Amino acid sequence: MYTIVSIIVLIFLSFALFYKIKVITYTIDSQKIDKDLNLLFISDLHSCNYGNRQQKIIKEIKNLDFDCVLLGGDIIDDKLNSRYAFELIEELNKFKKPIYYVHGNHEKKISNLKKIDEKIKKLGVNLLESEELNLTSNVKLIGMDDSCKEILDNYENSLKKIDDELSSDKFNIMLIHKPDYYFKFNLQNVDLMISGHTHGGQWRIPFILNGLIAPGQGFLPKYAGGMYDEDYTLIVSRGLSKEKTIIPRLFNRPEINLIKLKPTVKSF
Repeated sequence: MYTIVSIIVLIFLSFALFYKIKVITYTIDSQKIDKDLNLLFISDLHSCNYGNRQQKIIKEIKNLDFDCVLLGGDIIDDKLNSRYAFELIEELNKFKKPIYYVHGNHEKKISNLKKIDEKIKKLGVNLLESEELNLTSNVKLIGMDDSCKEILDNYENSLKKIDDELSSDKFNIMLIHKPDYYFKFNLQNVDLMISGHTHGGQWRIPFILNGLIAPGQGFLPKYAGGMYDEDYTLIVSRGLSKEKTIIPRLFNRPEINLIKLKPTVKSF
C-alpha cells in the first residue's frame, strides 16, 4: 500500500512540477491590421536559468516565424544576478529582429537601473518608457514603463493622456507589465493589451482553476493567464519565472507567446 501511494505521489508531482516551456499561440483578426504581423512575447524571466546560454528557451522559438520580440518586464530580477537575463537578450539578438522592452515592477526596484538600462540599449534593444512607435503603417505599439505607488497618480494621468491621443483608426497595442490596467482604467482607443506579472496564478488545476493567486488581483484572479475579450483584447502570459518564488508553480508550465495579427477584409 505504501509503495502504491508513493508511486501516485511521484506521478502527481511529475505532472504538477513539469516545467518544460510551452509556446502558446494567439491569433487576432482586425480590419485595422494592414498586414500579417507575428509578435514573440516573453515576460517574467526574473533572471532564471534555462540551460547553457538559455538554450531551452531558444530551442522553443528558433523555428517560429516572428517579426519582432516584445519583452514584457521582470526579465531582470532585483534580487537575482542579471547574467541569465542578458544571456537571453544576447541570444535573441542573433535572430536579427527588433526587440522592444518595457520595465516591470522588479526592474523598477533595481538600485543601479540606469546602468542596467544602458547595457540593455547597447545591445540594440529598444527600451520603451511610455513611448509609442509604428510597427506597420497602421499598427502602433505603445510601450508603458511600469508604475510604482509613489507615482501612481501621475501614471494614471499619463496613461489616459496617451490613450486620448491615440487614433481609433489604427490598431493600437499597449505593452504593459501589469494586466491590472485592463480593469482599473477605462481605456478607449487600445485594441490589444499585452501583459505578464501574474505568473499564471502560481497554482492551477487544469480545466477547473486557472490560477490561485496573483499580485494586484488576490485569490482566484480573473486575469491569471490567457486571452480575454471584453471591451478590447487582453493577453496575459504566464511567464518564465521558476526560481524566484518559494512557492513552486503547480500545473503551471512556463510559457512564451506567439501573437499572430491578421488583417480581415472589410465587408460592405
